[in-house]
Amino acid sequence: FAFPVPGKQYKRMLVFMTSAEGPSRLRFKLAYVDGTFEQREVLLPDYYNDAPAGNTNIFSLAADLAKWNASGRMTERDHHHIHGVDLHPDARKELGSVQVSKTAPGYLVFWGATGVTTN
Repeated sequence: FAFPVPGKQYKRMLVFMTSAEGPSRLRFKLAYVDGTFEQREVLLPDYYNDAPAGNTNIFSLAADLAKWNASGRMTERDHHHIHGVDLHPDARKELGSVQVSKTAPGYLVFWGATGVTTN
């Protein structure tokens, strides 16, 4: 899937996701309005696992969440995460869109994205 962003210069572009039943191997394509692009490869951990220590690309947006079943009953009380990925766009260029593709098994939930502009 892909999503457009307002054509601005971003110092940060953050996406928020959950991977379930294993990690998700992700490829992000950052497309700039000048026609150039960059790619980022990220292994998003399973939502049961913490973000990797020392990794400047992946963080836990929400940690130790409970797990609920379809009947509204708690099945596990903690240790589930919504992870964030910082894509580190080129702040000198105007970003136009972000494309996300997944190559490893697992379920991926996209929660949203936000950016921090340079001005």
